[in-house]
Amino acid sequence: MVAKKNFKINKYNPFTKIVCNFLGNLFFAYCVIAALALILFSSVTIECEVIGSSMYPTLNSQKSLSNDIVFVNVYDKDFDYLDIVVVKTDTDNIIKRVVGVAGDKIDIVLADGTYKLERNGEIIDESYIEVTSNPTIPNDERNGMFMTYKRFQQLKSSHSELFDDDDKLVVAKDSIFVLGDNRRVSLDSSFYGTFDMPKVVGKVERIKYSNESNFSFYYYYIINGEFFKTLSKLF
Repeated sequence: MVAKKNFKINKYNPFTKIVCNFLGNLFFAYCVIAALALILFSSVTIECEVIGSSMYPTLNSQKSLSNDIVFVNVYDKDFDYLDIVVVKTDTDNIIKRVVGVAGDKIDIVLADGTYKLERNGEIIDESYIEVTSNPTIPNDERNGMFMTYKRFQQLKSSHSELFDDDDKLVVAKDSIFVLGDNRRVSLDSSFYGTFDMPKVVGKVERIKYSNESNFSFYYYYIINGEFFKTLSKLF
């Protein structure tokens, strides 16, 4: 008596089935990585509400809406120019932009009829800052850079140890120099001086704007593959 076979092993899967299996496994792996990244994102960042207008127009640009939210990576201390960071003062935490790192020489100078940031002898074009309503009058207090200049001059008197013989502020090792984008109202390194690493809470990794829902915030974080940036910070 011949035994009947209860199943058949198909050694030759159709090409379409192989492709579907590959895509299915790829999608599953993507979902696992995205889920892991979301867990890590919530573990390595702290959620902070931005109060005030010192970083306008980058943050809190929608004045009629609620405040923007930033997610600060407390483990990422590798700073570069233009990074937005949260730092500690004696009384509060403030959010500003990095414009100077260790070894830089910083000054606020009058150039082309208006006050500008000078770094290592080079005038820096800062297209991201809030512009004054009357830039043709350098000493107008509505001019944000003039207010920064005034605070910077006062800093030279109160913290002369930060400056070299040429009256340039020298950013010390393991320190950063930060300014707010709305220079007219921002109390930043032009007022406090440089911030050393223990005073830096972390770097802003993502911004949730006031007109953005929680769903769209995390949806685009996953769809655009931004979670790979979170993962890369761990290595």
